[in-house]
Formats: sequence, C-alpha cells, structure tokens
Amino acid sequence: MKRIRALIAAKSNFATETTLSGSFALRHMHIAKEQGYRIVLYYIGLEDVQMHIDRVASRVEQGRTFVGDMVNLFKT
Repeated sequence: MKRIRALIAAKSNFATETTLSGSFALRHMHIAKEQGYRIVLYYIGLEDVQMHIDRVASRVEQGRTFVGDMVNLFKT
C-alpha cells in the first residue's frame, strides 16, 4: 500500500493486482486518475466458482491472503 502511494506521488507507471474486495484499490485509482493516470483494468476469470474458491483457500494457507472465515462460507 505504501509502495502504491509512493508510485502515484512520483508519477511512475506501475501495474498491480487486486481482488477489489476493499476500498484501497478503488480509492487510489480515483486519486491516480485525478493526477493524470490512465487506468486500465483487466478481469481474469476462471472456468468455475470452485476454482476461485480453491485459489483463495490456497493463498490463505500460504499466508498470502487474509479472508477469515469467508473461505469456509463457500466450501461445499
């Protein structure tokens, strides 16, 4: 998050990955756009919902993502 703020402040080009689950990404997209950035979003979807659930569960197990009990809500 600090890095993104710094890149925007320095007017550097950058790319980032987000789930858009929180407000940080959208808020900083607006800030960047106000500062002259061109915002481009690419949506990458998987073949089925279970693949998404498994991907998030794997990232949680590796400590790379925190979604708490949300993963358990979607497990079948």
